[in-house]
Amino acid sequence: MAVPPRLLMCAPHWHQVPKILQAAVYRMYRPGQERDRYVTWEYLRAAMAAINHVAQIEGQPERLMPSEFLQGSIFMPTEEVLLGEEEQ
Repeated sequence: MAVPPRLLMCAPHWHQVPKILQAAVYRMYRPGQERDRYVTWEYLRAAMAAINHVAQIEGQPERLMPSEFLQGSIFMPTEEVLLGEEEQ
């Protein structure tokens, strides 16, 4: 199933993502980022948390962001990121 570039994943997978993670992805998404390919680390972290949630449900291996290969750490979204309080 082809997914438009502006979407993170197909609808059936998106519906498996908890609402709090969906909200974090929406909050960090910048309209047009799929065209100019400028995305923030905050968006990538939220997207990876959503992707890894679905991967876990489906028994698939966790995906790592490039910096995590170097640092050996796994991103766990903080409550501030999930709730949108990181800028307060």
